[in-house]
Amino acid sequence: MKDKLIKNYISKITKTDILEFAKKNDINLNDNELEYIYNIIKNQYQEILYGDFNNIFKNLKNNINNDSYQKIVKLFFIYKEKYQSFL
Repeated sequence: MKDKLIKNYISKITKTDILEFAKKNDINLNDNELEYIYNIIKNQYQEILYGDFNNIFKNLKNNINNDSYQKIVKLFFIYKEKYQSFL
């Protein structure tokens, strides 16, 4: 059930959703960074949630500015801890 809910949410997420969330969390993304993150979320969300997200973070670090990278990693662990029981 939870996998279906997550898959449904991910299928509806837009670049605008990601950009607004980023701005709300003081993360400035250029168009290339937004595109990169959007593709990661759409295509690798299961690996992010259930697998070895370290490879994704390594690649992310090479594709976005360092300030944004640090903020994204921090947010990831905040939300991962907050929703761990759901996963």
